[in-house]
Amino acid sequence: MNPKRAFTLIELLVVIAIIAILAALLLPVLSSAKMKAQQARCISNLKQLITANVIFADDHNGVWMLPSRGADPDYSDSQWLGALVPDIYRSTSLTNPMSLLLCPTATTPVSPGTSGNEGAFGLFGTADRSYIRMCLNGRAINSSYFYNGWFYADVPRGTPDDQVDWATSDGQPEYATNYFSNEAAVEMPSQTPVLMDGPWSDGWPLETDPPSGDLYTGSSGLMGTEFGRVTIIRHGARPATPGSGSDGTWQSLPPRGGINIGMNDGHVEFAKIAALRNYYWHRYWNRTLANSQP
Repeated sequence: MNPKRAFTLIELLVVIAIIAILAALLLPVLSSAKMKAQQARCISNLKQLITANVIFADDHNGVWMLPSRGADPDYSDSQWLGALVPDIYRSTSLTNPMSLLLCPTATTPVSPGTSGNEGAFGLFGTADRSYIRMCLNGRAINSSYFYNGWFYADVPRGTPDDQVDWATSDGQPEYATNYFSNEAAVEMPSQTPVLMDGPWSDGWPLETDPPSGDLYTGSSGLMGTEFGRVTIIRHGARPATPGSGSDGTWQSLPPRGGINIGMNDGHVEFAKIAALRNYYWHRYWNRTLANSQP
């Protein structure tokens, strides 16, 4: 009878080494597949949000957004977030449509004190964390999507949609003509951003705005720095990490990541960081001026 043969120590070490090598080869592939799946789900979310926004515009004579104000009972002063919730219900079969407000890469709410993110209306998010928008009635909305503020309607008082006159009440009346007052004002719908990834609910990008100094947090500043709110890395690569500053060379960074953007014509595309100035963010966007900025 032959005695039973056991594995030698060397054979076991060889097997363990082979398993380790295979794991090292497979992990990047699995990680890449996960990131692509998250990006695909984000694109799906944005398409459904754009659809809801189209329904909103159809119900308001071509005006894309009448943002929620302080008198609104459900989500008071929540900008587009609360205003669009009823139409998200109408455009989907979801029992909890609030899930569409979260990019799968940034579903976890941001923590207080992160990179000085406290604002007057909540907490600014990051590349991998959702922001928290506080309503005047105490309700909070978590989201990781940004709305192009130039689509907020400039509706005079006394009209059926009596709102604050946005073009003169946002503190920058000199930019009143930049607003897309209705659908007819959009001349380049396939290149005009409406909804996209971002660390805050909205902003009004200008050609001369600097990019964010940190591709993880984006910019939390006021008018004059709001283009920085969309210069984050969330898709196309691993999301930016804390402390990942651009150091003034954001355009020359390797094209390793960017954001998903939903356009006015309804399609959603991935945009690399360095290409963001090529879109038409407001009605009279000057691409030459925008691309001449450092």
